[in-house]
Amino acid sequence: MNATNNISVTNASQQNITVTTPHGTLHIKSALDAEDHAMMKATELHAFLALVSGEGQADFMSMNEELKNSLLWAARRSAGELCEVLAQVRFAEAGVSK
Repeated sequence: MNATNNISVTNASQQNITVTTPHGTLHIKSALDAEDHAMMKATELHAFLALVSGEGQADFMSMNEELKNSLLWAARRSAGELCEVLAQVRFAEAGVSK
């Protein structure tokens, strides 16, 4: 798995947000849709963190190293995409391209 989380974002207009990740391109039609996507990513991240801490920590620690690394990589990717989408919402609301 690639350890980097390179994400590029463009905003051609306030109605079209494109988030490009190493694994594909996400087209979002509006800032409201971007907020929905960000909420989905926040929910994913919450689930990942619940699995690796608190009551889920013992289960996480019993996993093999490859599975632990995969889970942490997915959490990192979700967090990175969440940050980029939220930043893009701000740019879209301000009418600025990134």
